[in-house]
Amino acid sequence: MRALFDSLLAAELARAGFTVVPSHEAGGLWKRFVDSVHGFYSALTGELVEEKYRAVMGGTLRELKDRFHADAWLRPEIDVVAVDFEGGKARWDGTDEGVGSGTSGTVPALSLAVVALDMDGKEIYTGRGGIQVLRKGFKDVSREKLFKDAKRNLKALHLAIDSLLVRRSPS
Repeated sequence: MRALFDSLLAAELARAGFTVVPSHEAGGLWKRFVDSVHGFYSALTGELVEEKYRAVMGGTLRELKDRFHADAWLRPEIDVVAVDFEGGKARWDGTDEGVGSGTSGTVPALSLAVVALDMDGKEIYTGRGGIQVLRKGFKDVSREKLFKDAKRNLKALHLAIDSLLVRRSPS
């Protein structure tokens, strides 16, 4: 589903007048730098090796700036979040959805998170938009039904990026 949201994001940013570096380009740079340091997790402890991570991040940002003249790096991610529901309706990250029960509780759901970093690696924006719940009543939503509602997908994208588009104008 990453490709779906990558293409939606690229289209909306382009429509707003931004130049978009394809996600496969940024991903390829990231992978090359991860490979160059043989990963940034310790083979012995499994913990993050901060120096290696900073080298990968710094190299990727430098290359994006040098090769593509990028001003920022948007990093979208789909998160699973725990969402409270009441009266059969779950509300989270700017959206809501019925869960088929009049009771209350917690249900897993998907949200789109978008983080923008400047070329020094400083976080300059964070936005979130709820996509859909993963369980209704006592049944999990089937994989075939995930991400099928184009209107909900686009709403999640706009919830996650619209304030960024308003705050920053293209250069």
